[in-house]
Amino acid sequence: MKVASYSNRIGGFVSSNAGIIKDCYTDAKVKYPCNAAGFAFENTGEIEHSISKSRTYGKENIAGFCFRNKGVIKESGWLWKAEASKTPSYSDISFAVEYRKPADAAAKLGLGDAWSKTDPLTLNGGAENTYSFDREAEGMRVVEIGSAAVLCEIAKRIAAGDADAAKAYYRLTADINLHGRKWLPIGLTDMTPFVGIFDGGGHRILNFKIQGKGLDFAGFFGCVKGGRIANLKLDCIVNAAGANTAGALCAVSERGVILNCGVVARVCGERCCGGFIGKNAGVIAKCSFAGTVARPVA
Repeated sequence: MKVASYSNRIGGFVSSNAGIIKDCYTDAKVKYPCNAAGFAFENTGEIEHSISKSRTYGKENIAGFCFRNKGVIKESGWLWKAEASKTPSYSDISFAVEYRKPADAAAKLGLGDAWSKTDPLTLNGGAENTYSFDREAEGMRVVEIGSAAVLCEIAKRIAAGDADAAKAYYRLTADINLHGRKWLPIGLTDMTPFVGIFDGGGHRILNFKIQGKGLDFAGFFGCVKGGRIANLKLDCIVNAAGANTAGALCAVSERGVILNCGVVARVCGERCCGGFIGKNAGVIAKCSFAGTVARPVA
């Protein structure tokens, strides 16, 4: 296959993975002319028990799961129903998982208790799958977030370089509707990253927009360095045109840990763009993305 310029690298879950991803899925319609994959455009880390459930559309350098793999991919792939008339011409045909029932795919991939084997194949939910960072947060005061005003103020303080705000322990206490507000990423730059703990408590933050123009990192979290994020749900729109790296939940994670998070979003991006996360060099487990990933509209 012809190798085009990799100036744009698009992934339905992650653009570039150099860390560990386990028990994750994307149900994203990915549509880009070239350099796009259903789950990860490129992988130099480890991906295990993860799947891409929807179609990837494009003309050049298009993959159903992963286009460039120089790492380890175990018991993962893109799902293809046996009844379908034509198999997509993806570059990674070896990652195709043909099945008739979700239980067939689960058996082929050895998916464990983290997964619900019903149709559609999804991750198990419920309180038993939430995570606590109590050990890491021992001795830390919990900052509760129950309103849009408090949430936005925290993002502003971190962006302004407040080190105490960047390393604090936050916990959502309610769903938060941002009513179409333009969002300022938590951890705006690599000089003001998020290094603390954010526990969503199973709550949802919804109805906000992320505009990439003028940003290096476009996401609900911009740059995370060693931070911990869990139990968070997002519903948003991302227009990442102009951003260097973009992902609805997080643009860049370095040594971060992201657990039990789910995102529903429409993501329009370029350069390095993933539905859930742009670049991962940390650990992600039991997370999902659903929606669309496409090129920005002129």
